[in-house]
Amino acid sequence: MALPTSSGWTFNANDPATAAFGDKHLALATGQLTRVIPTVKGRNYRFSWAHRGPNITGWWRAEDNANDSATNNNGTTQLITYEPGVVGDAFVSHYNFSPPHSRVSMPDQPYYELTNTLSIEGWIKPNGGSGNSGIILWRGDCRGGFDPYFLQQNGDETLGFYITDSLGAGAGINTTTPLTPGKWVHVAATLDGYTGNMSIYTNGVLASSRGPISGTLRPSSLPLRIGRNEDPSLHTWKGQLDELRVWNRARS
Repeated sequence: MALPTSSGWTFNANDPATAAFGDKHLALATGQLTRVIPTVKGRNYRFSWAHRGPNITGWWRAEDNANDSATNNNGTTQLITYEPGVVGDAFVSHYNFSPPHSRVSMPDQPYYELTNTLSIEGWIKPNGGSGNSGIILWRGDCRGGFDPYFLQQNGDETLGFYITDSLGAGAGINTTTPLTPGKWVHVAATLDGYTGNMSIYTNGVLASSRGPISGTLRPSSLPLRIGRNEDPSLHTWKGQLDELRVWNRARS
């Protein structure tokens, strides 16, 4: 079944109703998406798109809000502004020596209780280190052994990915190359429940890994945070964050 939409795209699928109503979402397991676009010889053209994919549990696009495009678990912001990012706008997190600190906070949900497989990914643009770690995404409450998973910029401007299992034992990996201030980089941290491996990728290239890790992750009932953890100290991200996503599978 082929059905054109008002935007000029044509969807060939068994059930194109979602796209036809123009809500900018398309459930398309099999089929085609087509459009004829006039071009001019000698000009450059760029086509960008976003794929939600299966097993996504959260997607915060930072389009002038903290809305969740995956599950509608929308967040609230504190001292967050917006500037042009990689895709549309991005969160701008401001480092302050004393409270209040920038952060995006989402209510905890059962689907954040990832037990042994997960991925955290997004675009980050650090604005220089503060001497402390800067949180990218965090789930936990800062007590020792109670932080199931988080991704951060370390104090030396490398990346760190850490988990805590149900017995309170922690594990982590770090990259060795410091991030470049003022430069966008795509980062992804994965925990593969099948192999037990933890990995960090930068711009699609493996930057650090270790394994195998055994056991299930510790549960938590506190808000999921972007840009800061639950600690009222100085672990606030300094810079921009865009298109942050959490998955309940190890992305590859």
